[in-house]
Amino acid sequence: NSYSYEDTLLMIELFIRSSINSKLKSYVITSKDYSRKENLFILKFVLSKIKRIMRKNSLIIRISINKAVIITPETEAKDIYNIINIVNSGDEIIDMYQIDNDEYLKNKEFVNLFL
Repeated sequence: NSYSYEDTLLMIELFIRSSINSKLKSYVITSKDYSRKENLFILKFVLSKIKRIMRKNSLIIRISINKAVIITPETEAKDIYNIINIVNSGDEIIDMYQIDNDEYLKNKEFVNLFL
C-alpha cells in the first residue's frame, strides 16, 4: 500500500524482464506468522544475510511487511536455502519457494503478488 502505482508497475516490469533471462530465477520469501514482532525481525535479519551473499546481478524486492521477492541466479539459491534452514531449525518461521515464471505470468496471482 505504501508504493505508488509507478513503483508497482516498475516492479512488475522488472519481474517480467528477469523471467526472460533464463539464468535468473525468482523466489518468494515469506514470514509465516507476521503478527509476531520477533518473526518480522527474523525476516529482516534473513534478508540482510541474503544481501551479504548475493552478487551484483541479484535483487531483493520487499513487497510487503512479510514478503519479499528475490531475483538471483539459481546457483545462489542453495546458499539462501541454507540460511533459511538454519533459521527454521526449531519452528518453521520463514518460507521460500521458486516461482514458475511461465505459469505465474499467465495467472492473476502475479499481479496480486505486488498489490
